[in-house]
Amino acid sequence: MSSDFATAKAFLSRNQGGNSVFNHLSNVLLKLAAENPSDALKAFESYSATTKQSTFIPGAGEGTETQGQGVEEAKVESATWANESTALFRTQGTSDAASLLSPAVRALEWAGVGIDAEEAHRIDKAVVALASVEDVKSLRFWGRIQGTRGDYYIIEGQPKSYPEAPDSPEQETGPLGANRYTYWVASHVGGPELWTKLDAVTTEQLQIAPKLRRYLTGDLSAKVGGHPAFPGNEGQYLHAVICHISAATSVAPADYYTAGEGDDDAEFLSQENDIAVAEEINIDLDSLAEAGGWSHYVAGINADGRCKNYVPRTFDPEEKEFQPQPNEDAPEELAAIRELDEGEEDLPNWATAGAGRQRAIKSLAWPGAVSVASETGYTNYYSGFGIPRASAKQYVPRFPGNLSAEFDIGEVRESDDVTLKPPDPVQEDEEDE
Repeated sequence: MSSDFATAKAFLSRNQGGNSVFNHLSNVLLKLAAENPSDALKAFESYSATTKQSTFIPGAGEGTETQGQGVEEAKVESATWANESTALFRTQGTSDAASLLSPAVRALEWAGVGIDAEEAHRIDKAVVALASVEDVKSLRFWGRIQGTRGDYYIIEGQPKSYPEAPDSPEQETGPLGANRYTYWVASHVGGPELWTKLDAVTTEQLQIAPKLRRYLTGDLSAKVGGHPAFPGNEGQYLHAVICHISAATSVAPADYYTAGEGDDDAEFLSQENDIAVAEEINIDLDSLAEAGGWSHYVAGINADGRCKNYVPRTFDPEEKEFQPQPNEDAPEELAAIRELDEGEEDLPNWATAGAGRQRAIKSLAWPGAVSVASETGYTNYYSGFGIPRASAKQYVPRFPGNLSAEFDIGEVRESDDVTLKPPDPVQEDEEDE
C-alpha cells in the first residue's frame, strides 16, 4: 500500500512547466482550509483556477517557456545573419568585373582603418555575387557610411552601357557626368537581393547637399530635414553625399591615369573626363610622401551641381543646323585628372604617411576617406559619417546693439493744476435775454 502511495505521489509530483499536480492540489486544499467556504466542493473548481493563475512560474507563460525578450531578439538576428550569409555562397568563383577588398586589408589596417578579415571576405563574396547579376564593367566596395539607427554598406559600379536620354539642365547623363557610377547600398552584407540600387542624382540635389550637415538614419525612405529644403528622401541625399565624397577624395598616384583627348563635336561633350589607365605605370613611392605626388581621377562637382557645364543647342537658320550656345558665366569645370588642393598651412586638406613599401594619404576635409598605394596599385576606402570637416569660420552670434540711455527724470516737471472758474449766474441770465 505504501509503495503504491509513493508511486502515485512521485507521478503527481513530476515537474510540468515549473509546477506539478501535487503542489497544485496542496495549494488548493490549503486555500480551502484557510478560507473555509460554506460549500467546499462547489468552490473547489474556482479555487483551483484562481490558484493556477496566481502561481508564478519563472521563464514560462501560459504553458510556453521563454528565455526573455533579449534572447529571443538575438535568435531572430542570428537567423537573419545566417540566411544572408548563406546567400553569399550561392555564387561560386570570381568575376573579372569585381575588385576584391581582402588584398588591401593589411594595407588599410596599417593606414589606421581596421577591417575584420571575416567581414572583408563576406564583402568580397557580396561584390562577386552582385557582379554575376548586374551588367557592369567594374564593381568595387566603396565603403561604409554610419547612421544613427543603421549603417550603409556601399558598392560602386560602372555600367557597360548608359541610358540614351540626352543631357539636360536637371540631370547629367552618360559616362562623363555625376552619374558616371552606379551605387548599391545595404544595411547588412548579403546576397544580391539585399542590395538596393540608388536612383540617378540630379543637379539640384548635388547643389543643396553640401549646404546641409546631417547624420543619416539608415532608412532610405526617411525625410531629409534642414534648410535649404532637400528635394528628395534620404536615399537620394545619400547618393549626392557619395558623389561629393568621391569627387573630393578619390585619388591615385600621379600619372596612373591619362585624360581623354579632343572634343566630341557631335554631342558637345568634352572627353577630358573619359580617363584611361596609363600604358606604362611607374609608381614613385618617394613622391607619394607629399600630396603633390597624388592626383584626382574623378571629375569634380562645381557650384551648379555638374561635372560638365550644360551647353544648349539652338537652330541656326543660316547654317541650317544646331549650334552650341555655351554660357560664358557658367562656373569653372573641375576635370577628373587634377592636382590636389593642399589647403592652407594652418588648415591642410591632406595628411600623408609612409613606411616600407606602403604609402597612404588621408583626407582631412572629409574625415574617414583614405587611399593606400604600393608599387603594384592603389585602393580607395571611406568609412565615416558622411559629413565634411567643420568650417574654420565658426558661427559667432551677433552682438546686441548699444543699450539706450536711461530717461532723465530730472527734466520732467509736473504741470500746474488748472482751476476752472465757475460761470457768473447773472451774466448767464443776461445772455439768455
